[in-house]
Amino acid sequence: MVLDLLADAIIASAEKNSKVKYAIVDHDGLKNFCCKVPNVKGLTFKTNENSFVAGYMAAGLSKTGKVATYGGMPFPTVTIFMDGYAKGVEFYNEIKGKSVKVLGWDPLIQDLVQWLATSLIQLKLFQCHKHLNYRVQM
Repeated sequence: MVLDLLADAIIASAEKNSKVKYAIVDHDGLKNFCCKVPNVKGLTFKTNENSFVAGYMAAGLSKTGKVATYGGMPFPTVTIFMDGYAKGVEFYNEIKGKSVKVLGWDPLIQDLVQWLATSLIQLKLFQCHKHLNYRVQM
């Protein structure tokens, strides 16, 4: 997740050093979410799949009927993990007829996070396509 914060610096370095190949973990590798940089490879993982199993297992092992997860900053690679975890617990409850609660994350919050992320992407797209000459007025 830290590399997501460093992505702009890594991409800027890649543009200055076109003969060097770069990789960014937990990032799509696109400049401003839209522009491919030829010598940058983004590496992302489907962390919702393994966290689903972790959530299911945690629910099954819980002695209190409560499990918890904490993800820090709301990067997509973090929230997808938390969603998978919560869905694993939800599936356990459905299959086993239980009501294990997830503390620390609510998948409904994902809607707000997605809205904020979409807003950020739109802002980045405006920056990426400066030639479109849009003006935002408040």
